[in-house]
Amino acid sequence: LYPTMALQPALSDFVDTRMARNAARPPFARIQAVGEAEAAKEFGDYFEISSQLMQELGLLDEDNAPALGFTALTTCWELRETIAEALHVTHCLPLFMKDFVEQKPVDYAEKENVQVDFFAKLLHFIGRQAPYRGVEGLPETALGDLSFITKYPERQASWDEWEAHLAKFGAKVDALPADLKAQLARCGALEALELPVKLGDPIDATVFTCLLQNKLPLELPSTVKYDIKKRMFALGTTVIKMHNCLCQPGEFQGLEPLLRKCFARLKYVLTDAIRNETSLQDVSGTELSPEAAAEVARLEALAAAMAADPSAGDASGAAEEGAVETVEDGVADLRIS
Repeated sequence: LYPTMALQPALSDFVDTRMARNAARPPFARIQAVGEAEAAKEFGDYFEISSQLMQELGLLDEDNAPALGFTALTTCWELRETIAEALHVTHCLPLFMKDFVEQKPVDYAEKENVQVDFFAKLLHFIGRQAPYRGVEGLPETALGDLSFITKYPERQASWDEWEAHLAKFGAKVDALPADLKAQLARCGALEALELPVKLGDPIDATVFTCLLQNKLPLELPSTVKYDIKKRMFALGTTVIKMHNCLCQPGEFQGLEPLLRKCFARLKYVLTDAIRNETSLQDVSGTELSPEAAAEVARLEALAAAMAADPSAGDASGAAEEGAVETVEDGVADLRIS
């Protein structure tokens, strides 16, 4: 169950309201335990809750028919794994069009600074988390405080505009009817509508910096690099889903070239980061020094003799003990020339 499930019957000819309601019924085990009526009181009609939420947010009309463009709603539904981000993407699509498509040249998406600016907007509400603290080699500057934004009045003005636009959606959620909010809270869905880090609070800028510089810093601790790569992978998943939905005919199709270019840029940075972590020098064809080769031959001969006659080592306890030490010391002393 997820809060945007009421979109599915509105978008698909193969899912009707009856099927959706049945899928949203209370668990059968709970119905057996307390009865259908009591289970319904506990869980409520989840599909009805979802329908009311979608209507209040302006995604569906009172008849549960699409109130927005088809591609916008399919984008929202496809991003259902992160409900808050899905709803914010849908809310921001007109602003993306205004900033990156309307009255822009045909090759606008080809420009590197445009792609970077798109990520600055998208990371405003995708993958929000507090800045890393105490990580050597990693600045703690928040995304909104980067010189990339604060140094240029037009970028600062755009940041403030997007902040205000996102706040409008937050106001919509705050203005939901009290009974609907109570039902959402009971189902555990109210928290899913909120971004992980509240608007106005500092958010981490590391992923954006990697995309700005076209690389992931190699000197960071492995755990931090792993976390950054996971976040970049999640960001790439969002971008490719947006692309695959919005590239279809519709009012937001103009975003397709930019989404495609931005995904390619992100894939390049992520692929390069993984390659840097897994590229090791190939030493399989390197010859051993004469001393090391002689030591390896001696150890192999000793191992073969002991395998053929296990009692050979018993003839001299010191020989057996020395063999073990020799193997350990010999392996440790091997040198590649």
